[in-house]
Amino acid sequence: MAEERAVRHAGALRDDRRRRVVEAELDESRARGRDEALAGADAAGLEDGHGRRGTKRKVSSHSLSFGPRFATLRGVKGTALAVALVVSVLTGGLASGTAHAQPRGFDPDAVYAVPLADSERRGPDDALLTIVEFSDFGCRFCVRAQHTLEQVERLYPGQVRWVFRHFPLDEDEGTLAAEAAVAAANQGRFWPMHDRLFAVRGQVDRAAVELYAAELGLDLTRFRHDLDSGAAKKVVLRDWQDGVR
Repeated sequence: MAEERAVRHAGALRDDRRRRVVEAELDESRARGRDEALAGADAAGLEDGHGRRGTKRKVSSHSLSFGPRFATLRGVKGTALAVALVVSVLTGGLASGTAHAQPRGFDPDAVYAVPLADSERRGPDDALLTIVEFSDFGCRFCVRAQHTLEQVERLYPGQVRWVFRHFPLDEDEGTLAAEAAVAAANQGRFWPMHDRLFAVRGQVDRAAVELYAAELGLDLTRFRHDLDSGAAKKVVLRDWQDGVR
């Protein structure tokens, strides 16, 4: 079933991209059960991690560790899994396809200021925990993290604020997908475009993103202008630069 869905997603893509989409879908299917079990765990070990605007608070004094397949946790349950995945992106573990055993320069006892800018977000501003996700629509680990984040939202309604920032790892497809999401956000349709792009693992070309825009009821003239004028690119570049600080 997973392979059939992947092939259907990849039907409009060039032949040389189909294999990657199928492999990502199968990998995600195998890992989903493990992710959901972790997301459903009790998060009682979290101290007050209230994330006010412009700040990401540390999660108690628990340590985060990163394995070769995806982030694992020591003494951290539930909500903190998503934080571990975000930290993994920020430290470059996902860019090479392999996460580091101990992220260089990461102090688990520090509180890091993470600018939110005008990034897309959902959840209350006074939520107990703010998760700032730097993500790439084509990254399989980022795809996997979406299921965890969505479960966290369901398990802890009103307690989590989810902020999305762009961190494309692929210079061509990844950047185009991110820019398409920004252009959709300019018309109030970021999250539907977000879901569509993750569904195809960010494997898109210009025709594909315009098709998605039309299906979401966007003004195509404005959508194309945001892509062609460089306005969307500026937002993506700003997010990426914040992510590598």
